[in-house]
Amino acid sequence: MPVRLYINCLGTPEVLDDAGAAVAVPTRKALAILVYLLRTPGRLVPREQVADILWSKAPRDKAIQSLRQALRQVRRIEEASGTRFLEADKGHVGLAGGVLVSDFGVVSELLESGGAADFEAALARIRGPLLNGYETLDPVFQDWLTIERQRLMSDYTSSALKVVDTLSLLEEPDRVEAGCRFLLGLDSALEHAHQLLIKLYLVSGRKAEAHEQLKRCEAELKAHLDADPDEETLRLFNTHADAYVERSSAKTRFAVEPVSAMATANLCHSDRPDLIQLPQLTIASFVDADRLDSRAHTILDDIRSCLGAYRNVEIYENDNETQGVPQKVTYVDAGELGSYLLRFRHDAHMGLIYLQLENRVSGQVLFNEVIETEQVADFNRLREATSQTVNRIQSHVIGRLRARVGKQPFSRWCQAEALLCEFSPSADRKAVAILDELQAANPTYSVAYSGKASVGLKQLLHYPDFRATQTGSKDVLDLAEQGVLLDPWHVFNRRMHGWSLLQSGYYDEARRAFTEAARLNPFDPTNLMSIAEGMAYIGDVDEARRNAERAFSLFPVIPRFFYEYLANIKFSAGDYTSALELLDRAPTDGILSITTRIAAFLCSGRDGEARDTLDLLSRRHAGRFADVTRDRPEEVLGWLNRINLYQDPQTRMHYKRGADMVRSYLLAS
Repeated sequence: MPVRLYINCLGTPEVLDDAGAAVAVPTRKALAILVYLLRTPGRLVPREQVADILWSKAPRDKAIQSLRQALRQVRRIEEASGTRFLEADKGHVGLAGGVLVSDFGVVSELLESGGAADFEAALARIRGPLLNGYETLDPVFQDWLTIERQRLMSDYTSSALKVVDTLSLLEEPDRVEAGCRFLLGLDSALEHAHQLLIKLYLVSGRKAEAHEQLKRCEAELKAHLDADPDEETLRLFNTHADAYVERSSAKTRFAVEPVSAMATANLCHSDRPDLIQLPQLTIASFVDADRLDSRAHTILDDIRSCLGAYRNVEIYENDNETQGVPQKVTYVDAGELGSYLLRFRHDAHMGLIYLQLENRVSGQVLFNEVIETEQVADFNRLREATSQTVNRIQSHVIGRLRARVGKQPFSRWCQAEALLCEFSPSADRKAVAILDELQAANPTYSVAYSGKASVGLKQLLHYPDFRATQTGSKDVLDLAEQGVLLDPWHVFNRRMHGWSLLQSGYYDEARRAFTEAARLNPFDPTNLMSIAEGMAYIGDVDEARRNAERAFSLFPVIPRFFYEYLANIKFSAGDYTSALELLDRAPTDGILSITTRIAAFLCSGRDGEARDTLDLLSRRHAGRFADVTRDRPEEVLGWLNRINLYQDPQTRMHYKRGADMVRSYLLAS
């Protein structure tokens, strides 16, 4: 029986028991009460104070009654977990000490320890803002939450600086770097942290990284403060007998525009709803709150969290929990983006949940679904059920926008994203045209930059043009960093940042970016599969397998390109036979998949089949290499080295066997 509960509320909230299993939380306000008490000194407050902050619009007597009902929901958490922590009498509400453990408390403890691993663990725990998505519970609660978020970040910054400023650059470089990375994770425009990293890299002889850090400092300061680095920052290079190197003025088609042009906007969380409008989705829950069991509540909350993780619909609540009677829903004229209604009804007697998605413009019922609560008793089945439900919603809401030409920025992004998924040079050229248009009209729309980074990565790895000047790894990284700078909570930005860092050789940073992308959206199988492949290249095979297994469990129909991703994971694990079997099910014309197939044949001792596969390479890509190996052999050699992303030394050597055979074949042609 658990003796403690763990509340993770930095990001999408969740409650776990000692075994790491999810504990159902009946309502969001029940969890909000717990976090409010945890953040209150002494963890004891008058009942009226809690009622006023969460039911500010209701008369005092009704607010107290609502609080009483919410506390009964808290008691359900105690019953489900076998833990007692709520202390409530007629006048006060409080928490017993030592029972509830919060992630924001754990972060504070890690910062007090201040080791390199502690800083990394602390940053990993900060999955997003405090109680992400809970701003709409009540206006007064929103004000409190805003202040608490600022206070929390200020406390973390002060604690980290207190440790980092006492460290020696020469004697404890790992702690200094980890501490600065933590500080920049909280505030990417904190110049003092940039200065410390530049000093560290210079005294360590890592001049290229010092220059790169200065460029990042410039970009962050321009974007957030519309300011240039202090003279003190620039003088660091003269102090260490190194001249400051200005960035090149040469621009390619994928070059990042100056961030200073965007400095007037709030780049991360704009308060301008007209900036980028999204499709509207209203969740109408027609249930009896007194009879709604914890699993039904958890399913509803998981659907909310899953929808929010995709960041592509504006979510509204039509809360009829206390009535249990469906109301007539009005239809609207929502324009090209569309407006939808998701009806949620729980039949406690039958143990069934009924879901129905409707188009609020036409009134058309798009799908009906029934979930048996008994069938989602464990976390994995719950996640699978809610993910597939939300993926069905996505297919209607986003699929409609992908299928037609629209004018709204989000519509255009959906069309560009669909083209990026086609994975072909012609589709990418069309996507770039849309992304250029988006960037010009909406310079703070982050995914326009990350989308271009995606195209640049594919050109570097999958279909290089050896006769033309290509986007370099540095250009791609600049674009990806621009996307993260504009919106660090968008999972597509984080994932593209991870791949760009991996291609540029920043492997630890790539791992952190992939980990953050998995936290931001653990529901999207495409996101998880891409992360799995990235983790395999980095060398974390176990984490790659876990993400791949989760992705396969969430996708109702497996796309063919997933098998190529999984083949790369199998190759990284040394299972070459399985890699070849998976490549047989994947698309066969990709230049990388053919090279991987050759390497897997060689590592399996099947040299003859490896040589036969070279003929496939020649047939599929003869035009790409015609005359290039003779006129520009260094271009081909550079590409062969670039595609070997495996960082485990043994795996890298095994893949190089295949790349060397391709090289010998091409140079002998």
